[in-house]
Parts: sequence; structure tokens; C-alpha cells
Amino acid sequence: MERMTKRDGVNGSMFDRFSLLHFGAGAIKQRLGLSIEGTIALAILWEAVEDDLKDRFPRSFPHASHDSKRNAMGDVISSLAGFYVAKKLKR
Repeated sequence: MERMTKRDGVNGSMFDRFSLLHFGAGAIKQRLGLSIEGTIALAILWEAVEDDLKDRFPRSFPHASHDSKRNAMGDVISSLAGFYVAKKLKR
């Protein structure tokens, strides 16, 4: 069952309330020593499987609507931003 989202709602706009979670995930990946390439790969992989996981296990997600393409891109950008901020703070 496909759960679509409104274009400007949660999982619809480029950045939403879950952007902070993706930012934190990027920061954690950097602190764990993952490379920028690994961080990008994991962020994109997550976005590729997320909607399928939401269909299979909707109760595991606080908001199980599918991500728009804009939102998926924003999630990857948020993860990269978290990675770079953690890297700057580490110095």
C-alpha cells in the first residue's frame, strides 16, 4: 500500500521536522570515522529503501507517508551537513 504525502507537508517539502534526525545521523557517521563517500552512499541507500520499509513496517515510522523526491534529496543534504559540522567541531 503506497502512502503518498502532500507536496509541502511532512516528507513532502525539501526539509521537514525529520531533517534534524538526518543531520544527526550524518554527524554520528562522521564521529564513527565513516568517510564522506560512505556517508553519501548510506544516505542514498536509506532513501532508496525507505518507502518500501514504510510499506512493510508502517508502525516502525512516526510518519509512514512516502518521501517526495525533494524530501529525499533534502534528507541526503541534511546528512551531509551533519557530517561536515561534526568534522568542523572535531578540529
